[in-house]
Amino acid sequence: MSELSIDDAYVKWADDLVRYATVLVGPDDALDLVADVFTRILAGGTERWSKVRQPDHYLIRATTNEARAHARSGARRRQREGTMFSRAAPASELLRDRDVAAAIGRLSVRQRAVLYLLYWEDMTEAGVAGVLGIAEGSVRRHAQRGRNAMKMALT
Repeated sequence: MSELSIDDAYVKWADDLVRYATVLVGPDDALDLVADVFTRILAGGTERWSKVRQPDHYLIRATTNEARAHARSGARRRQREGTMFSRAAPASELLRDRDVAAAIGRLSVRQRAVLYLLYWEDMTEAGVAGVLGIAEGSVRRHAQRGRNAMKMALT
């Protein structure tokens, strides 16, 4: 049970979540995405938040889910507008090399989330599975597909 208030959770983890969101959606949308996550949590009420057992895992999962929804809505918008264009590579401190940034930008949100948590946060496959709420086999599959895509893009 979370004894941490939503306000305290924001103060404690917002910067880390913005860095994580930057990897998932790019620097232009990362701050808004994290704000949306906390807005949804507040809308759910403090009673629901108080039942969260691992607030950090909950927030990472919520950020990942919000990024996936963001990616889907962006794709629908581009399709509606009839403008299919390649997404510009995110320019951030985490992604300095243009080729690497472009390759990461072409990965799915789930692949980016798994690779970020495995390599930047140095989590185990079991840890990533627990945080994202998916099976370890799914973590391995997304990691392998992401690594393969990166290898193909960078060779």
